[in-house]
Amino acid sequence: MFGYDLQKDVVNAKRQLGLVPQEFNFNPFETVQQIVVNQAGYYGVERKKR
Repeated sequence: MFGYDLQKDVVNAKRQLGLVPQEFNFNPFETVQQIVVNQAGYYGVERKKR
């Protein structure tokens, strides 16, 4: 993918992908902090840093 071997270099291959939400579909019962933590996961922020 994008010149990266998925078997050998999956991390760099995944870095070439993006996430574009089509709409904001947040759970109205989540706190702002919970929403931000979940969104951070989409961008590869380690769980302990969220």
